Amino acid sequence: GGGAGGGGGEPRKRAAAGGGSSKKAREEADALDLVTAKLEHHVAIGDDLERQLSKASKTLAKLPQKRAAAEAASDAGLVDQCDAYSRELTAERDRLQGQLKVTSGKIAKYTGRYEALTNKKRPPAAAKADK
Repeated sequence: GGGAGGGGGEPRKRAAAGGGSSKKAREEADALDLVTAKLEHHVAIGDDLERQLSKASKTLAKLPQKRAAAEAASDAGLVDQCDAYSRELTAERDRLQGQLKVTSGKIAKYTGRYEALTNKKRPPAAAKADK
């Protein structure tokens, strides 16, 4: 007869309150640090791109006026300059918009990961209840 077999029915002792000493908790904390850093990085890039985009758009908006003035003054050279600058700025604006779209996607991705990681940090009781 069977007797003492499987005396390990007791749950393993949980790591100290913060869970700081368990490998999994440490990995999650590292993952959270990494995701937070990535998120901050891409948000900063996004802010920078938006500034550049706003600047390009403002300059682009002023160009027709400058071009009209050049035309009125019959300054063909200046008209050509305005046209060239306008093409350059339009290309720059399109490029920035494309980059901003990619960056926004990354921000959304890392925001999702950040939320997933922070939502995991629920009290153990709640975690047990939904298994």
